[in-house]
Amino acid sequence: MEDLHKTFFAGLMEDGAALADALKDARSVFVEAGRPDAVDWIDRELAGYKKGDTVLRYRWLPAVTMATISNDHETIENHVLLPGPQTGDNEKCVVHAAISSLTEIPGLREAIQRGDDFFVSGIHPEQYVLYSRILSGAKPGYRVTRAWHQVSFDEVRTIIPAVRAWLQTLVDGRDRKPSWW
Repeated sequence: MEDLHKTFFAGLMEDGAALADALKDARSVFVEAGRPDAVDWIDRELAGYKKGDTVLRYRWLPAVTMATISNDHETIENHVLLPGPQTGDNEKCVVHAAISSLTEIPGLREAIQRGDDFFVSGIHPEQYVLYSRILSGAKPGYRVTRAWHQVSFDEVRTIIPAVRAWLQTLVDGRDRKPSWW
């Protein structure tokens, strides 16, 4: 299993670096074509997205929300929090890392070193409150004491082909904005 994780890590680094090179080449083409929208997207992919930036859906990775819950008598570790109708896209982990440094996603390197098949990401405080409210209705007397997202490594792998596909769409119509932009 350790070899598989090392292979995943190496592949992610290699694929991300190759894609970063392609993005750099495409950037100059879009500068010449007068496409600041495409240049801005490429710059964000190369440098990483800042908190508060609009992040495209291919960087919203499906996640399982886990928690430690307790009441006055017992504590339950690794309890799966089921989404309610009010959680919507809260079951997603948004990846802000630059395409060439996806291996720097917080928690990913440590998870690989432990031999896990997933990495752990924190949840937004508003989500924490929401899940606490949902839990109080589903399991009266229990409260969420800690909560996090678990994201499969397989989901991280989907980012690189999605960026390639987005880039190809932009290149195919480089002189015009796509209708969905």
